[in-house]
Amino acid sequence: YAHMKDEYHLCGDDRTFAILINAYGHCGDTDSARVLWQNEIDDEKIKYNCFVVTALVDCFARKALFVDALQAIDEYENVHGSDADSKAMWMSLLSACVQHNSKEMSRS
Repeated sequence: YAHMKDEYHLCGDDRTFAILINAYGHCGDTDSARVLWQNEIDDEKIKYNCFVVTALVDCFARKALFVDALQAIDEYENVHGSDADSKAMWMSLLSACVQHNSKEMSRS
C-alpha cells in the first residue's frame, strides 16, 4: 500500500483499508495492520467504519490479542455507540476466544 500510495499518489477508502487489514490478519501480520490503522487512516469516518474495525478486531483475535481486539471494539463503540454493526466485531472476538480456548475472555 505504501509503495502504491507514494508512487501513484493513491489514497485508500474504507474498502481498501478493510481489505488490507483483512489480508494482514490472514497472514498473521498484526503489527502491519496496527500501523496501517493508526498511521495511514487519517479520516475518522474511514478509521471507524464498521468493516474496517471488524477487520482489525478479527486480525487481533486471530493472534489471540484479545485485549487489543476489545480496545478496538471499545473505540468503535465510543464513536458509534453499541449499534448492530458492532455485533460482527463481538462475534469475531467471541469466535476467536473459542478457537484459542480462552474461557476467561469469553466470560468478560
